[in-house]
Amino acid sequence: MKLIPLLTLLLLTVASARAEDPTSFTFERLQRSGKKFSPEFISALGKLKEETSPGSVESEWQLNINKLITSAYLRPKVVKGKFSSQTDAEAIDLTYEFVKKNSEIFAIEEKQYGVPRSAIASLIWIETKLGTFMGNVPVVEAFFALAGCDHESRVEGVLRAIRSEPEIYLSRVTSLSDAELRIKIRDRARKKIEWAVGELKSLDLLYREDLKLGRASTRDIFNWVGSYAGAFGVGQFLPTSYRAYAVSEKGGSPDLYNPHDAILSTGRFLSRQWAKSRTDALMNYNALKVYGASILEVAGGVEAKLKADSRK
Repeated sequence: MKLIPLLTLLLLTVASARAEDPTSFTFERLQRSGKKFSPEFISALGKLKEETSPGSVESEWQLNINKLITSAYLRPKVVKGKFSSQTDAEAIDLTYEFVKKNSEIFAIEEKQYGVPRSAIASLIWIETKLGTFMGNVPVVEAFFALAGCDHESRVEGVLRAIRSEPEIYLSRVTSLSDAELRIKIRDRARKKIEWAVGELKSLDLLYREDLKLGRASTRDIFNWVGSYAGAFGVGQFLPTSYRAYAVSEKGGSPDLYNPHDAILSTGRFLSRQWAKSRTDALMNYNALKVYGASILEVAGGVEAKLKADSRK
């Protein structure tokens, strides 16, 4: 007897969420999240919400969301093309010089974790060009925006991005109708939201640690910047990986913008599987096969130069 009024209420709720701006939509989702964020972190996110009024950064956030959602739909040749220019002779020479410059910390890493310096340096080359390009997107903002990527306006933004460049995407995706493609986008968005909320939870835990340390803390997560995907530092760690594997050369909070801490932390991360499978170790960092192959190609060139040095 009350079915129709209840259905009407549900439809009105959905319509309200669609009309709401993406930032408010995301903030309210996190407030209701079962991840149970701390009041302090929610308060800090509230300030972020106030500082990013609708439209102020939305176009930039939309571009970042487009890249993350559509990355799974790129044609293989497009993905391969992103790496083909990163494994040439110049890449090998620059990575070799980086190894020589940081030889002492690489010796410590190899003794502690056993991952060859050529591999770590090559990974850092592929990720940030040896720390020269680490991104400028605030890490908290990257995951905050992604946590609301299923908002109606953002789904439409991803749809427009795919339709505007059909030649770079898989035909099985571009051949879908708009209605079918929206469903596909929302399905991928749900997975990205779960991931983003998990990363925000790690940031929350780090934030609480910093609050307890007070002035003794040398870390400020709200000042971390990185890629559009939320990876940061010389080796492009995620917050969850930072909490699990980041180490400091001199003690205290690891600083992954410092090459020494980044080298040790990357070695520790890769050491979990390196002895068993180099490929699997690298795919835990980035699941693209061409990513791991590119690192190993540069590493092979660096190894050859290091061996040549040892024979002199």
